[in-house]
Amino acid sequence: MRRTLMALAIALGLLAGAPAVAGDFYHLGHHALKRGDYARALKMLSFLAVNDDPRAQYDMGLFYRDGIAVEQNDIEALGWFLKAAEKGHMLAQYAAGLAFYNGKGSAPDPETAENYLVQASLQGHATAPLLIGKIHYAGEGVPRDYTRGHPHLPDVFQDWGAESGFGGDLGLQ
Repeated sequence: MRRTLMALAIALGLLAGAPAVAGDFYHLGHHALKRGDYARALKMLSFLAVNDDPRAQYDMGLFYRDGIAVEQNDIEALGWFLKAAEKGHMLAQYAAGLAFYNGKGSAPDPETAENYLVQASLQGHATAPLLIGKIHYAGEGVPRDYTRGHPHLPDVFQDWGAESGFGGDLGLQ
């Protein structure tokens, strides 16, 4: 009886600390990654990813996209990015949008790319609006729409113009 109560107390203690343990496990995985211990990082982060941690799912997407400790696989990478993106992970939303835009892991799909890029943009991703603007301004896979593209691009074109010697005025305003 006493052993059962002790086991129950330990189990409850572990359950109460589960988020803290997962967070520590995640940081240990990242520490291993920074040290170049890719096999250990993969082991720790993949455990969290299959247990629905969106940060680890995004990281698994990076492992597969870049071929870190696994064979490079765009389809697998996109699958992990989508799992994390559906949980609201901003970087995963941007990565999924970029993958759909470039046709990595799927056929190019600018409309789906825009959907994920808009989600990332709404969470504050700095470059997502630029790609949205480019898609519409250039008509890449969607009908050219200067009205939808324009709000995203003037500052970028101003900077590009200044760097290219055009004095920053490309007549886009």
